Amino acid sequence: MTRIRGDEDDDENPYAAPQAELNVDDAGSDESRIDRARRIVRVPALGLIFVGSVGLAISMVSLGVVFVPGIVDRRGPEWFVDLAIPMAFCACKLVIIVGGFQMLWLQSRSFAIAASLLAIVNFGWFCCVIGLPVGVWSLAVLSNSGVIRAFEFRKSR
Repeated sequence: MTRIRGDEDDDENPYAAPQAELNVDDAGSDESRIDRARRIVRVPALGLIFVGSVGLAISMVSLGVVFVPGIVDRRGPEWFVDLAIPMAFCACKLVIIVGGFQMLWLQSRSFAIAASLLAIVNFGWFCCVIGLPVGVWSLAVLSNSGVIRAFEFRKSR
């Protein structure tokens, strides 16, 4: 059946992506709302934890390479740069991991947002390839009004 603009079902988009259970504001107790919010944030939070963990493992290997004799010349100031860059990447990855756990436990929304942004802009090794979609997805989930209320409710308890 051909749909003509102005039909009564015009607001339904047949090409729209299927919507997951994103409405946390439905009727129910506070605990059921928190459970729904936990289900919504679970996969993106685990994605952040995965991206951070894999990136941390790679950064630890690159940090260990600095200490292998003969690879890095330790006589000049470049040695400090060769040591500081992997350490900075390790710190970023740790923030992503902790932010993923904060998101998973509905503890700190601002820390989870910071971790999502770090996952997006993270350019260490391959982590930006995985971190970009996971970070954007996490930000989208963290912007959901029901998830925001769940974070606020958990904070007030």
